[in-house]
Amino acid sequence: MGARSEALAVRLRENLGQFPIVAMSDPTVAELAARNYRVLRGKGITIRTGIDLLIGTFCIEKGHQLLFDDRDFSPMAIHLGLQIL
Repeated sequence: MGARSEALAVRLRENLGQFPIVAMSDPTVAELAARNYRVLRGKGITIRTGIDLLIGTFCIEKGHQLLFDDRDFSPMAIHLGLQIL
């Protein structure tokens, strides 16, 4: 989505193709993401998008580390146990 040209999009697809693709969401992950939202809101932290909550929650639940460049994931690491690279 963030590729500035079709050539870059092709290169990104090729480079990322080495990683497995897994389904990230199901009703359980969605419910846990909503709970995580409430936990963070209770601490005065608002995550800006639901997709960030789903990604962070999925990684927490499955034990995956997350490489990111988005300020919404830092509170998840601090308060929810998200493992970061």
